[in-house]
Amino acid sequence: MKVFSELQDFSMEKILKHFDMGKAVHYGKNGGFVKIMQETIERVYMVTYPPHSKTSKEPQISFFGIDFSQNREASLLIKRINSRQNFPYKRLIVDIGANDGLVSSNSFNFIQWGWSAVLVEPQITEFQMAKVNTLRYTDPYNDKSQNVSFERAIVGSKNGIENFVITSKSFYTESHLYNPGEQLTKSDITVKVQSYTVSEIAKKNNIPKYFGILSIDAEGNSYKILMQWIQLGYRPAYIICEIIHEKPLSSILSEMEGKRYRIMSKVGWNVIFEYQDAVHDDENFK
Repeated sequence: MKVFSELQDFSMEKILKHFDMGKAVHYGKNGGFVKIMQETIERVYMVTYPPHSKTSKEPQISFFGIDFSQNREASLLIKRINSRQNFPYKRLIVDIGANDGLVSSNSFNFIQWGWSAVLVEPQITEFQMAKVNTLRYTDPYNDKSQNVSFERAIVGSKNGIENFVITSKSFYTESHLYNPGEQLTKSDITVKVQSYTVSEIAKKNNIPKYFGILSIDAEGNSYKILMQWIQLGYRPAYIICEIIHEKPLSSILSEMEGKRYRIMSKVGWNVIFEYQDAVHDDENFK
């Protein structure tokens, strides 16, 4: 009990860090923590009789899983999506600031559940780990129904090369675009990284105007990136955005309401917006 009393918000990142599982995630043999999970909890299942479908003789089988998002955003959204009578969006999640694609990831579970994804991450180690962590769940039946693509880049205001600060804080999740004049610590490292605009990312990955989820965690630049998507006419059904210290929340809500978004929830550092699409005809969703 003492262990968990010290974890005030029970985030997946803190749980892994507390039990020193970070090494298993990044350096474990044959896939690290993902492999451990597959060989333990994913082997456990529940069987329900009679069969789920009247046309099938097979029993219904359910499997256990772990919500890897920081504050259970994945569970919150999948419940919401499943409760809707109509969801005419492409089942695609765009994850900007994907990190290693596992710890506190908003996209990992959706990839497990068969969604396509675009993961954007500039740090080479985390970028490579994201590929490893998601490979086992991408198009497992080889029927080309799911695609997960990766962009080693930041999302900025222009295409080009930018300075990026790599910090070891919180599993490297606080690494960020360099701000002129900021004071760096002795442990910080500045590297050159590729920068793409939202328009370029969308073009390279053939992202439709209406898609399922946009997740942005860009350490101080999240709202600027979000506005790029909105101004270009993209309308994801749900937006998860870390917008602390960027702009007063009341001002952000006012701007988003003008684009027919309402705040659905605020969990941890993230605000979740839901698009109010009732006024749209289905033909708008491509």
